Amino acid sequence: MQSDVFWKAAVLTVVILVIGIVIGIWIDSGRAEEIKTTITENDLLLNDVRLQTLYYESLLKDDPELCNIALKANLEYNKRIYQEGLKLEKYEEHNKFSQSLILERKRYALQQMQFWINSLRIKDKCGLDYTTVMHVFLYDTGNNSKVELPQKLQSAVLLDLKEKCGNKMMLSPIPIDLNLTSIDMITETYHIKETPAVIINKDTVLQGFQNLTELENYVSC
Repeated sequence: MQSDVFWKAAVLTVVILVIGIVIGIWIDSGRAEEIKTTITENDLLLNDVRLQTLYYESLLKDDPELCNIALKANLEYNKRIYQEGLKLEKYEEHNKFSQSLILERKRYALQQMQFWINSLRIKDKCGLDYTTVMHVFLYDTGNNSKVELPQKLQSAVLLDLKEKCGNKMMLSPIPIDLNLTSIDMITETYHIKETPAVIINKDTVLQGFQNLTELENYVSC
């Protein structure tokens, strides 16, 4: 009798274990497929905005109608990549350093950089009155609270300022430790030695945590 109970319990345990493994594989496969789809969509989005950039370079001039069209398109682009960023953060809660997610994070960083470049070009060519703000931070903090906490606080402060300023402020969060040449050029050009850092327009660099009052000296809404 005891032997029979033991074997039934063992079989039940194995069945539950197998079901758990199958469900886990199914969830991971679904997540991987969703990430793959997102990467494909983001490739299309990045190519789309590259064509926007060529348009800005070749056709855009100080014409109110053209400038409004360009500004609207750039804001719509930023709205779309922001939504993708929210999805990416959700995935990273489960496994931040998987190869597919690091690849997607790189794509997202390049999209944010493209938005920043487009914002600068539109502002210069159209003479529009807004402030570009790039938030520079480390993606891999090594779980170091002395690095992680100031970055999270800086992100929160910048989001508060963005909420206050609306379209008068163009915010681009960009990690600088993803081994991307175009982003590495930013750290070298602006001599960034400390994170978090904030680049305001093209000529002001603030390194280390900046509170809301300090930022409002440079960003007017």
